[in-house]
Amino acid sequence: MLRFTLMLASLALLYPAYTPGASLDAGIIAGDPTGLSIKGWLNDSQAIDFAASWSNDNRDRRYIHADYLHHDYTLINVANGEMPVYYGVGARLLDRDNRKTRAGLRIPVGLDYRMDKLPLSLFVEVVPRLDLTPDTDFELDGAIGIRYRFMGGTQKQKNR
Repeated sequence: MLRFTLMLASLALLYPAYTPGASLDAGIIAGDPTGLSIKGWLNDSQAIDFAASWSNDNRDRRYIHADYLHHDYTLINVANGEMPVYYGVGARLLDRDNRKTRAGLRIPVGLDYRMDKLPLSLFVEVVPRLDLTPDTDFELDGAIGIRYRFMGGTQKQKNR
């Protein structure tokens, strides 16, 4: 699972090099999950978000998710920076030793505060989650995080 996570993160890091106008944000996420977070922007309002976490304690967990996100910049106006509301759909995998791997759907809804003067974004999200295997389970997850914005964003994002 760790190899798969590293391969997926590598693809996410290479993505902006092949997509004109794309940018990449990378940082940490805390909550459920707690780990690394990468967001690859497809254009001004659409992005693919990845998160990965692992634990080598007595629970030995490995987690990964990927979401397609749409950002709406018109709902909240801030004096400095920008704060889009985002929502989307995605999938997750949770692998725990001595237990069956859980797989399910995610529907993230959140806020992403993108600072003007610093290449940072702060985010908070609430995520209804429906696990489909090995059994059906519905829960509500939540997380906060911070990401560094590499490659500056698209021209429209720079001008906001």
